[in-house]
Amino acid sequence: MKEIAAHTATINDISFDADGEYIGSCSDVGTVAISSLFTDEKLKFEYHRPMKAIALDPNYSRNYRRFATGGLAGQVLVLTKKTWGGYHKKASLISLG
Repeated sequence: MKEIAAHTATINDISFDADGEYIGSCSDVGTVAISSLFTDEKLKFEYHRPMKAIALDPNYSRNYRRFATGGLAGQVLVLTKKTWGGYHKKASLISLG
């Protein structure tokens, strides 16, 4: 059994990739955590605002390590992906109505 302790506040959403190798979660303190279920790989990102939803790319384990997350602050959607220089965040404002 594997235990993943990644957040210090309420977890709002979780997401798995299609292969079931990675789990992503987000919390009210603005953290997003992604962990491998089979290795010790763990990533943690700070967004400094409550994150309410996360979606890992279905092919997260096989391609660019992409995921999207969002919160309530101005209806911001953030797409994060791994590039040769590290992880790159791109924020977009979305309209919900």
